[in-house]
Order: sequence, then C-alpha cells, then structure tokens
Amino acid sequence: MPDTIPAVLAAAQHAGRSGHDLTRSVATAYEIRIAQARGICPHAHEIGAAIATARPRCPSART
Repeated sequence: MPDTIPAVLAAAQHAGRSGHDLTRSVATAYEIRIAQARGICPHAHEIGAAIATARPRCPSART
C-alpha cells in the first residue's frame, strides 16, 4: 500500500490541491484497496493467508 502515497502526492501537487485534499485522497485509495481485497475470494483463487483474512467466508470456502 505504500506505493499509493507517492502517486497521490504527485497528482495533488500537479493539480495544486491542499493538504486536506491529499489526506482525503490517500484515505480513499486505502478504502478502494480494502474493497478490492474483500472482493477477492482467496479460496477460489488459491491466494495466500494475507488476503484470506479480508473475507474469510466466501462461497467457495471449504468448511
């Protein structure tokens, strides 16, 4: 996730935005990444345990 901050900072500087706008943009980027992680069913895609905690009860989970 740290790769998001430099990109958002560069975009904010280029657009002449305030620190408040920068903070909101970073928070939004984190929320998007979390939503993406929750949308992935790690059991269906055989992804590691790091993402498995984001959505532990997906439809294809083996019980």
